[in-house]
Amino acid sequence: MMVVDGCFVLELFRKVAKLVRFETDDPIMSMQWVFSFLLKDLLRLENQQSLFVLERLWELSRSAYERESGWSLVSLRLYFFKYDFEKLDPQNSLEG
Repeated sequence: MMVVDGCFVLELFRKVAKLVRFETDDPIMSMQWVFSFLLKDLLRLENQQSLFVLERLWELSRSAYERESGWSLVSLRLYFFKYDFEKLDPQNSLEG
């Protein structure tokens, strides 16, 4: 189960960073409450994925573009949380 959860988290991070595109019918973006729920869940300490598992999955699944462009797991995670908190600020919307 940790592998499946880790793959989901990495895919979510990649979609927010626009390394992978969202599908038009993706429930994460089509229903606003889903994304907010995911953020709250990822911030909870007891629900955090093992960093070791995420790092290993990241290394196994990194694309050539991600390697060349300098994306790391740390930068991807920081971008995800920065994106979400900026999105909550009505003065600084990243949508569009």
